Amino acid sequence: MPSFSFLPILVLSLFIASCYSTTPSPSGPPDTTTTIKPSGIDTAKYALAQIMRDTSSFHAGVEMGSLKENSVQRVTGIAASRHYSGMFWACNDGGGLPNIFLMDSTGAVRATFAVTGAASRDWTDLAIGPGPDPAKVYLYVGDIGDGNEEYASVTVYRFPEPQTPLGSTPIFSQTEAADKINFVYPDGSRDAESLLLDPATKDLYVVTKDLGTNVYLAAYPQALGSLFTIKKLATLPAFNTATLRAGHISPDGSEILLKNLGQIFYWKREPGESVEHALLRAPMTEPYIPEAWGEAICWSATGDAYYTTTKFKTGQTPDFARYLRK
Repeated sequence: MPSFSFLPILVLSLFIASCYSTTPSPSGPPDTTTTIKPSGIDTAKYALAQIMRDTSSFHAGVEMGSLKENSVQRVTGIAASRHYSGMFWACNDGGGLPNIFLMDSTGAVRATFAVTGAASRDWTDLAIGPGPDPAKVYLYVGDIGDGNEEYASVTVYRFPEPQTPLGSTPIFSQTEAADKINFVYPDGSRDAESLLLDPATKDLYVVTKDLGTNVYLAAYPQALGSLFTIKKLATLPAFNTATLRAGHISPDGSEILLKNLGQIFYWKREPGESVEHALLRAPMTEPYIPEAWGEAICWSATGDAYYTTTKFKTGQTPDFARYLRK
């Protein structure tokens, strides 16, 4: 029988197989532009591309002042006022009186308002923007902290931004009656310190810090007077979930910030893009002056800068820092 080599056939077979293989080429970064699917977003986890440092958008932080007054030593949420030019609202960590504070750009308290009808169990974030009445601006206080994951439900308090005239000395007053937005998570109790308000839709988003960074939606109009279940949208696997502390969406709705104990993450939304779709793309990291607890972040009222501060730690007075857009 004549000799016959199988080597040419083997080589030819491997070449043909390689031409029809569906395995992507290992060269180049993964394509993350089409990770969002029309269905299945509630349970899917999406891999994010490598997080990159952005050095072109914002200047390094500048300390504008410090939170020296005892009333704001436990600040956990801040928001730029729309009525009081150049001033900021702040709320304290839970367990104290249900008050919000109006601070100037140096951190000095100019007014204290008791939130009518609210309780302070574990306040962790503050948002500002539109609400039910298009002629008004609303504050949203997130009573969403749950360090032991034991609460059956959580609450967001919504009320019109106060407009009481200020005096030469700090004033004390109260807000209009707060709406109570009471909800439960679809998958058990969660601990959260980040409340986002989308000014384009008036939807609320809660980003948790336990068992992965989960994103939940309380779509507008949020039910009042009855308990409802919010929707889980996605899990963001790229974050240090144990230290996720705060978040904020810009006044025009186009930019998103989240921060953990050591970093600030930034997303630019595409036209018509939802918040959760934006968050599932790789963020950039922006300048940050390290803080003791890193509890609070917000955009300026015009979107030209973001601000950070934190609550008091023994021996460290919290600074109030500004990061101006270049």
